[in-house]
Amino acid sequence: MDLSSILSNSLKYNAPLTLFTIVILYFAQPLISSSDLLKNHSLLFSSTIIIILNLFLMLAIKTSKKKSKTKLSLNEIENNEVDNDMNLGAYDEVSGNKIKGNKIKGDFTLGKKN
Repeated sequence: MDLSSILSNSLKYNAPLTLFTIVILYFAQPLISSSDLLKNHSLLFSSTIIIILNLFLMLAIKTSKKKSKTKLSLNEIENNEVDNDMNLGAYDEVSGNKIKGNKIKGDFTLGKKN
């Protein structure tokens, strides 16, 4: 079994959890192979496998979602008087804005990532 090909996406998105799971499975393998867990408790074993597969599926779906980008574009920011700092939020893309005539006594921050 080639772990690098099977777990490449898991290692890329959630490496600590994947490595922890591999270590746990490595240590649990002698216990599982020496016992008759599958023969004596097939319903419990099947239920556990189904739950584990569902958790891995949920993890794969959750980590594969792409974050949406926020934009601040084509706005007119004019003639503002601010006593402190002026912060226009955390935007991924800032373009095409008209900024003029602002009186700001502190810092002016446009599109700073948090």
